[in-house]
Amino acid sequence: MLRGRLARLSLALVLVASAAVLLWQGPFAFYSPDVAYHASRIQRSSEGEYFTCAFSGTLTIYPGLFHFLWGRVKAWSGIDAFLLVRLASAINVVGVFGAFYFLAREALEDSERAAAAALSLGLVLFAPTGRYLLLANPVNVSLILLFAGLALLWRFLRAGALLDWTLALLLIGLAANLNWYQGLAAAGVLLALLPRLLRERRLSWRGVGLGALAVAVPSAWTVVHIWTIRSVLPAYFSRGGELIPWTVGLSILRDWVVTFATHWNLKFLPQMWRSPAATVLYLGVVVPATVLLLLLPAGLALRRRACAAPGSRDLLLAAALVFAASLVMTMTRDLGRVAWIQFVSFALLLLYAWRVLDAALPARALRATALAAATGGTACLAYTALHSGQRFDGGLTSSTRAVVDFIAALPDHSHTRIFVPESDLRRLTPFVAFTSFVNHRSGLYASQDPVSAETMLRAYRSILAHDADAQAMIESQQVQWLAFRLRTSDAAEALADSYAAAGSAVALRNREWIVLRSPGPADARHFTTTRGQD
Repeated sequence: MLRGRLARLSLALVLVASAAVLLWQGPFAFYSPDVAYHASRIQRSSEGEYFTCAFSGTLTIYPGLFHFLWGRVKAWSGIDAFLLVRLASAINVVGVFGAFYFLAREALEDSERAAAAALSLGLVLFAPTGRYLLLANPVNVSLILLFAGLALLWRFLRAGALLDWTLALLLIGLAANLNWYQGLAAAGVLLALLPRLLRERRLSWRGVGLGALAVAVPSAWTVVHIWTIRSVLPAYFSRGGELIPWTVGLSILRDWVVTFATHWNLKFLPQMWRSPAATVLYLGVVVPATVLLLLLPAGLALRRRACAAPGSRDLLLAAALVFAASLVMTMTRDLGRVAWIQFVSFALLLLYAWRVLDAALPARALRATALAAATGGTACLAYTALHSGQRFDGGLTSSTRAVVDFIAALPDHSHTRIFVPESDLRRLTPFVAFTSFVNHRSGLYASQDPVSAETMLRAYRSILAHDADAQAMIESQQVQWLAFRLRTSDAAEALADSYAAAGSAVALRNREWIVLRSPGPADARHFTTTRGQD
C-alpha cells in the first residue's frame, strides 16, 4: 500500500496543481447553454432577483439557491463572469476530491488508504471525456456537500455523536436543495444504513427531531421559492410533462444500465475519438477499472469473502441502492443528471473496493493495484483539468462591452425586453441582466412554465423570421430593442437591415453589433445613433 505521508502529500499536490491549472486557463465551455445560463442566473441573482429565469425574465421552478450564493459573492466582490466560472471550476474539482477524501477516511478508517482512494476517484469521474465536472453547475457544489455529509454520517455510525448526525443531515439537506435529484442519492445511502442504525440503536427520538430540523433549515429556501412562484404552479401541474417528459419502457432500462457502465461517456465519444489521450484513458484506464469494480463484489461473493472487511457490506448496499434510485431520474430521459447520481454510486463502489482489497489480493499485488489505481485516477483528473492548451479568445471584446454598457444604462434594464438571437444572447446575459427569449429545447430550456414558454417561443420565431406577425409579436411581448451580432452570419446582418428598413432606428452600431429600437405601428420616432467601440 502507498505510504501514508506520500499518499496524502501526493493528493494535496494534485489538488493544488489542478486548482492552479483551472484558474490559469480560460473558463471551460463558457458560451455553452449550461455555463452561460448559470452565469446569467448568477448575474440576475446578484441584482436581487432569485427566482427568475435569466433569459426570459419569467418565474421559473429551477432551483436557485446555488445562484443566490454565487450571486452574493459576485455582488460583494465585483468579479466578472469569466473569473467567477474559473473559480467555480476550481472549487468544484478541489472540493469534490477533498470531500471524497473526508468520506474515504471515515468509511475506511485509514488516512493512508483514504488518500489513495481519493487519488483514484478520477477512474469513475462522470463523463471525464466531456470534462463535465468543470461546468459552473449547481450539482457540482452539491456533490461537495453530499460527500461531506456522508462522511459525517459514517463518523456518526462509529462514534454516535449527535453533532455529527445533525451536521450530516444539514449538509445533505443543503445538497438536495441545491439540486433536488441529489436527494435520490442521499435517500439510497440512508436507506442502506438504516438497518445498522436501528440495529445498533443509534437513532433516538431526539436524534430524529434534530435530523428533521437540520433538513428543514435549508429546505426553507425551497419553501419560499415555491411560495414566490405560486402564480405559475398551475401551468407546471397542467403541462409539466412538456418540461419533464416522464416515460417508461425497456429503453429506460437500457439507458439506465448503459449510462452507469460508461459513466455517460457515450455522449462525448465523437470528440473523444478525435483526442488520442482521451481515447487511451477511456479504453485503457476507465473501462478496465469499471469492469474490475463491477466484477469485484461478485468475485468475492463466489469466494465467500464478501464480508471479510467490517463495514464493506454497508458500502456495497449503499452503492446498489443509489444506483437503483437513479432509475427514477432515468425516466425523465435526462441522462446527464442520471449520471450525476450514478457517480455517487460508483464512488461508494470504489470505497468498497478499497475496503475489501486486503481480502481479495496478496500484499504485493495490493501495493501494485493501489499504485496503478492512484496513477490512473490522477491521469484522468489531469486530462479533465487541462482542458485546453490554447489561449481563451472568447473574452468580452470592446464592441460587446459597448453593448453591455448600453443595456446597463437603460432604466430598469433587468426588466427591459430585448430581442437577441439565441446564438448571441449568451454573449450578453452573463454580464448584464435583461429579458429576452428562450429558443433552446423548444423554449423550455430555462424551465420557465410551459405556457409562457410556448407563447414566447412563437414570438421568438416570428421576430427572427421577420414575418407578417413580427410587429404584433414585438408589441405583445413589449420588445423595446433588438440586438444582432453582425459577426454571427450574413443572415444576422440582413435581418438587422430589414428591421432598419422597416423603421427601426439604429441606437448603436460597431464592427460586431447593431442595436435597434423596436419599430412601432407608425414609427415616426427619431433616435440619436451612437457608435460603440470597434
